[in-house]
Amino acid sequence: MLESVLSFFLRNWVIILFYLGVIALIYLNRKKFEFQGKIIALYRTKVGIAFMERLSKKSPEFFKLVGYIGIGLGFLGMFVITFLLVANIPRIITSTQPVEGVTPVLPGVRIPWSSFYLPLLEGIIAIFIVASVHEFSHGLIAKAHNLKIKSTGIMFLGPIFGAFVEPDEKELEKQPDVVQYSVFVAGPLSNVILALVVVLVMGYALMPLLTAMSVPVGFSLSEVIPDQPAYLGGVRPDVVFTEFNGNRTETGMAFFDALQKITPNQELMLKDREGNVYHFTAGVNPDDPERGYFGIRLSDSLGRPAIKDEREVKSTILPYNLFYQFIMFLHSFFYIVQLLSLGIGLANLMPIGPFDGGRMIKVSLQKLFGTKRGDTYWKQVSFVVLFVLAVNLFIPMIRWIIEQIPF
Repeated sequence: MLESVLSFFLRNWVIILFYLGVIALIYLNRKKFEFQGKIIALYRTKVGIAFMERLSKKSPEFFKLVGYIGIGLGFLGMFVITFLLVANIPRIITSTQPVEGVTPVLPGVRIPWSSFYLPLLEGIIAIFIVASVHEFSHGLIAKAHNLKIKSTGIMFLGPIFGAFVEPDEKELEKQPDVVQYSVFVAGPLSNVILALVVVLVMGYALMPLLTAMSVPVGFSLSEVIPDQPAYLGGVRPDVVFTEFNGNRTETGMAFFDALQKITPNQELMLKDREGNVYHFTAGVNPDDPERGYFGIRLSDSLGRPAIKDEREVKSTILPYNLFYQFIMFLHSFFYIVQLLSLGIGLANLMPIGPFDGGRMIKVSLQKLFGTKRGDTYWKQVSFVVLFVLAVNLFIPMIRWIIEQIPF
């Protein structure tokens, strides 16, 4: 247990120093921040309010319509994210294999009980973009309804940062429920739209460009599980392989298709680009005893396919190569943006207290049952969903801690 904790700090000491530096900067400039609950620091500005005003006036009816359309999608998303959290609980508790729950998003930090990992620089920039789009959209729809925006700014929850837009809450509460819904749902809706736009750019611009500029040379595996068949046969991550079981295999999809056909105790062979050959025996698939087990994960720490196509740039000319590397970086960064945008958008729709989903459910319950009873039901719903969230967050952590204790 102690060794695992020490290992965690040794692996992440630079990142830990970075976050401690952020906290120190907030403390040194504490007079410029407004603190709420001692752990939330708000830096208030007026940045962006004038732009919201100008943009909303160009087509207020259009922005109102977008907000109204988002209401149904918002309630649907609220149901989906709650259902997914509830459905995940039995798997977390009963599975003999590690199951992902809810993981805190901390750029640069590898959470020991989770496979999710967000690079520091790309993660910070992506969170800033996603949070800015989210909060700006709240303000834009509010201004389309001629509601006052009191301030904008940056918020810190400990070392974790985000953005905020503060409408006049008293003015907002006096609006019809449909207006309130449209303002609350604007942030999550914009995150979903941003994710879709980024996916389209990746699929129809960046990926075709990368494909046109390179040729396939094989595939690699980014997640080889220790002490499992492939690992015991000497297979390691990020090696470029060109053959599987004697067949030329130049793409990840070709390897994945062949992988579906292996059987328990089958002799397997991989050959890498340098000519090295790896022999090992397939295990038994824990999910299906009739299928073989290779011993790799199918997705990496960001949910991307862990069986990767390896490609080689067609030209060795430096500018050509640098441009290819830049497009590769953009593709990787855009993947992080769409992943965070969709995740943060759905997470904000959870019917919990101050979340966008929580505020929507509060308005609807007050409308159905009156202010007093509606508030009571809202608190009860928030408590139940918060409990479900806590189970998804803490059970994987507790299971990991127990596994570290020597018996």
